[in-house]
Amino acid sequence: MLGKSFEWVSEGQAYKAIKWTISEIFFATLVGIETVGNELIDGNINVSARSSIKWTSLLTLSALVRNGIGIKVQDGWQQAVLDSWDALEKGVTLNQFVAWGKIVPFVTERATNAIKIGTIGEAAVSSSSLLKSTSPLTPVGKVAGWAGIAFSTAEMVSGFGSAFYSQDESKSQADGVLNGVAGFGSLALATGLMIGAACPPLAVGLAVGGALVWGAATAGKYFTGKSKTFRKGVTAPVRWVKSWFD
Repeated sequence: MLGKSFEWVSEGQAYKAIKWTISEIFFATLVGIETVGNELIDGNINVSARSSIKWTSLLTLSALVRNGIGIKVQDGWQQAVLDSWDALEKGVTLNQFVAWGKIVPFVTERATNAIKIGTIGEAAVSSSSLLKSTSPLTPVGKVAGWAGIAFSTAEMVSGFGSAFYSQDESKSQADGVLNGVAGFGSLALATGLMIGAACPPLAVGLAVGGALVWGAATAGKYFTGKSKTFRKGVTAPVRWVKSWFD
């Protein structure tokens, strides 16, 4: 019975519809409108502002359409298309968030200073330079961020819970583990995007690391039905935990 309740999140159309309504129709649309509105009100429509307006509008519309289509899609080539679409969105989001060209200079300087004892003076490369924008989140943005964290947490718990109640080494158990890992990756990504300027190095680490974890787990689900060895490896941690209760 409890196992079925976990599957309601990972497979249920009702959950997908609720998430789509709250996360995309309501919060994402509000944040998108607010972001574009603030750029227009500011009046300084330079290259950076035009880029922000363009990508914010495209990402908002893209997520709205993709998650709407995804409500009735469970697997097969349609899900593969949606997962690829989602990966593209995450890539664009990271590219709008991270100043990639500043990472190597920042890390190099910090590593050099760590070797030198008694280094005096301000750092030449500020941690805030790791982000393309250091503007604090608006109240609407913060609420939307917490909503994303809540949904990612639910999906992580649901995935691992479903795996725990599934038959050992089965495809459903492996899928549950990978759903849990993907949920953890989404949680890290959402957290990184939310903390932003409060701690840029941590924000970048969480966002990039979370996206990579999500991508690896999402891709892994396409191999759970093809390789018993892969299933065995993926489900090993859950089977080990289950052995505590035998």
